[in-house]
Amino acid sequence: MIRSSIASLLFAISLSATTINVPADQATIQAGIDAAVNGDTVMVQAGVYYENLIWPVLTFVTLIGSGSQSCIIDGSDAGSVIQITNGSATIVGFRLQHGLSNYGGGVNCIGASLYFEDITISSNHAEIGGGIFCTDGSTIMFSQENLCNIYDNSLTSGIWGMDIHSYALLEVHLDTFT
Repeated sequence: MIRSSIASLLFAISLSATTINVPADQATIQAGIDAAVNGDTVMVQAGVYYENLIWPVLTFVTLIGSGSQSCIIDGSDAGSVIQITNGSATIVGFRLQHGLSNYGGGVNCIGASLYFEDITISSNHAEIGGGIFCTDGSTIMFSQENLCNIYDNSLTSGIWGMDIHSYALLEVHLDTFT
């Protein structure tokens, strides 16, 4: 009974899912995410996007870039590159760089669930968790096939987690890590 209910829900979500293209449909990644509803996909063309994304409370949303070598989200040292609170997301094919925040220069994850594939997180800075900061029961899963890279992140003044700081145990599968 429960399995059939879950299957029905996932099927219903997939029927109503929309693909939002950046920059064709929305000019920025943030605008694409803001336009998304549960189950949607935001597809991002190659390029450098100077943004600090604040993820709305959504589930089953997928953000897909053209690859970590060609699709870059640059935080311009103006906050975390991605901040997600109480939501969930699958993020594939990006380089996250130049984030600067107290917590998680690259990714600040608060009570959220993330899945990363072909993600490079580098050249970010924070007091705690230069690359990634996870708290409040957050979970991050890393693809074991299309590996991620987390390196060359730094701490501004703290002593915890130059690349990753998490209050929960994370199983990390990476290609490059410092």
